[in-house]
Amino acid sequence: MKTAFCIAGVQKGGTTALTGFLRGHPELALSRKRETHFFDHEEFFARKTPPFDIYHRCFDMDGKRFAGETTPAYSYWPATARRIHAYNPEMKLIILLRNPVDRAWSHYQMELKRGAEKLPFEQAIGIEKDRRRAVWPFPDRVHSYVDRGFYAPQIERILSVFPESQVLCIKNEDLQRRHHDVLRRVYGFLEVDVGAHMPEPRSIFSQNYDPVPPQTRARLLRSFAPDIARLQEMLGWDCSEWMKPIAGERLAEPEFDQAEFPPDGANSLPLLKRLIVARPHVRRCRACRRAFISIRYDRRVKYCRNPGCVHESEEAWLAESTGPDPERD
Repeated sequence: MKTAFCIAGVQKGGTTALTGFLRGHPELALSRKRETHFFDHEEFFARKTPPFDIYHRCFDMDGKRFAGETTPAYSYWPATARRIHAYNPEMKLIILLRNPVDRAWSHYQMELKRGAEKLPFEQAIGIEKDRRRAVWPFPDRVHSYVDRGFYAPQIERILSVFPESQVLCIKNEDLQRRHHDVLRRVYGFLEVDVGAHMPEPRSIFSQNYDPVPPQTRARLLRSFAPDIARLQEMLGWDCSEWMKPIAGERLAEPEFDQAEFPPDGANSLPLLKRLIVARPHVRRCRACRRAFISIRYDRRVKYCRNPGCVHESEEAWLAESTGPDPERD
């Protein structure tokens, strides 16, 4: 078997909701792991052959036609599009896009709740560029509040690998307001029976936060405006609703930089060993209590590399929580 489709982004864009709606369709087998993070797992792809066998063990086909998974980081992680294409050139990708300011604010609130962020929002986005530089050449998984909201280069990179017929972009707002229409589009895109499963709209893993401070929203929108314009032209969308707070204003120079990705398709794996040496982070394994070296750029690396330890193999990755993952979506 091979995975046939993937909900590949964006983080805080409604991927949990869409996954929940698709999970009940009789023709679709969604991964048991809420987010596999397989194709953005640098250690797997540092090997000559990635462990696709354990990836496939995430799916219970049980007579279903198509396997699919959800990992919102895929659209943001530079190497994933080419890795997915090499694995299955026929893969279909679904990308949910949300007002980038609301996405950034929701992302910040999530990290604040997790304890991964201690700074006020204005201060956090003010030093985001420095945080990104500290983990280069890899994107920052945690503090990329603004950077993840530059959608155009992410979509362009995906479309440079996959044909438009295999990529479906959806507005988060449409999923909320035109729920049934969007699900019919998704079912048609995946080539499954539209009438077999049509769940009613419901809130899935949503959070209530205070609104974004108006001045902060205006600052961010001025930076996102050129990217939103590119996105509208690329997808034929009308994103004027995203720009309402500054409609008719003369836009100042953007205060925040667009995403600084490595060259398209660049593989950063040759830098892996140098990163381990240059920025080691010594941790202690909870299982065997021996010290081991982790890598700061990827906070998901939790298992021990000591020979014989239960955390050494891919089984630790496979056994991770299969429920909703508030740390990522």
